[in-house]
This record gives sequence, structure tokens and C-alpha cells, in this order.
Amino acid sequence: MFAAQDPYVAPFREVDNRAGYYMSADWRMVDRFLVSVMHYDNRAEPTAIENGQYAWTTKFNHIAAQVSLPANVGLIAQWMRGSTDMGPVMNSAHAVDVDYDSKFLLLTKAVDKHRFSLRYDNFEVTQNDVTQEDNNAEDGHVWTAAYRFGWSESVSVAAEWLSIRTHHFGWVYYDIDPAATEEQIQLSVMFRFSR
Repeated sequence: MFAAQDPYVAPFREVDNRAGYYMSADWRMVDRFLVSVMHYDNRAEPTAIENGQYAWTTKFNHIAAQVSLPANVGLIAQWMRGSTDMGPVMNSAHAVDVDYDSKFLLLTKAVDKHRFSLRYDNFEVTQNDVTQEDNNAEDGHVWTAAYRFGWSESVSVAAEWLSIRTHHFGWVYYDIDPAATEEQIQLSVMFRFSR
């Protein structure tokens, strides 16, 4: 097994001195349609360690679209799939080795000073390693409904309801029900200041 020497995690510490890269491209059709694609690879060496901090190899592809629909309705969608791993190789996989997949669809409509939005997210993390006591497999979905009112140029109010249903397989090792539903309601007032 591996053990961290530091009592904290420093996710942005440079460990292996390897440069990563990303490539992206956009295609736009006037103001009605936009497609964006990207590939990201940080090229980290997952077995590199410095002061208890491992390098995490992270790669993903993503595609997103933004469309202006009739009746002044906006649609935004994104799909991302990737993987991340770190640590020594144990039983043909790194100590942490997961694939992830995430997608969302958002509809939004503005009426005068009002904006109404509805969003659906779906996500999945697949565990490829055999570190059972650190099971990172998870799947779930989220619904979000939001309303915003622009009271004036400098003041706006907003309300948001969020409901997330998730199944995290590793929770069972801590005697926690692996399936959970959480809901949140948030109210906010925003002020803009300018010179």
C-alpha cells in the first residue's frame, strides 16, 4: 500500500516537471449556433511522487454546443469523457485508476428582466483499480431549476432549486447508505458596483 507523507493534499503542486497540452476548436454560425471541441492531456507521470504528493495523469475530451432556438430559448449542452490515475501499479492498475463521463443539457429563456433556466446533469465514475477500501465508483444525476430577476442595472435577485441523486459505491465501507438524494434551495441578492 502507499501512504502520503504530508497530512494534506496539494492538487496543483508540480511533481514530475512534464508539460501537458490541450487543443480546442470552435465553429460558429452567426449568433445562432456554436460548437466547441477540446482534448486535454496533462501528460503527468502517475508514479512520480514528491513530499507525499503523487502526480495525477488526467485526460479528457469534451464537446459542447450552444443553440439559439425559436421563442428566444437558449440551449446549451456539454459532454465530457476522460480518465485519471495516480500511484504505484498494483494488480495491473494504478492505486487510483478511474474513467469518468459527464453530460448536461440546459434550457434558458429570458422575458424582459426575468430569466428562467432548467438544467439536467448526468455523471458516472468507473473504477478500474482494485483498491476496494478506496472505491471511487459513482453515478448519479442532478436537476436544477433557477429564476433570476434583474431589478436594476446594479441589483438582481435569484432563486435556485437543486436535487442530486447519487450512488457512491465506496460509502458502504464506512457504513453509509451508498444511495443518497440531496436537495438545496438557495436565494440570493446580487449587487454590482462600478466606478
